[in-house]
Amino acid sequence: MNAPEPPPCAVCGSGLLESLTPGGAVALGGQRVRFRRNTDFVLCPKCSTLYRIGDLREGRAVPVTDEDLLAQGEGRRED
Repeated sequence: MNAPEPPPCAVCGSGLLESLTPGGAVALGGQRVRFRRNTDFVLCPKCSTLYRIGDLREGRAVPVTDEDLLAQGEGRRED
């Protein structure tokens, strides 16, 4: 099974990854990154928008907001 092409950033259109692999991804610049969970994140190098690797593997560039992280217990509100 071939991995899908990584979608571009939904905010600025920049590339997020060079390619996706079954166990991870190849970052811009060629570094191989292993992702162990579908909730691991990728950060757009141009505008710092956050994406879940699971969404990118499915061909969707869905930005993750602070509110999303708080609602799903993945973040804390700073005082």
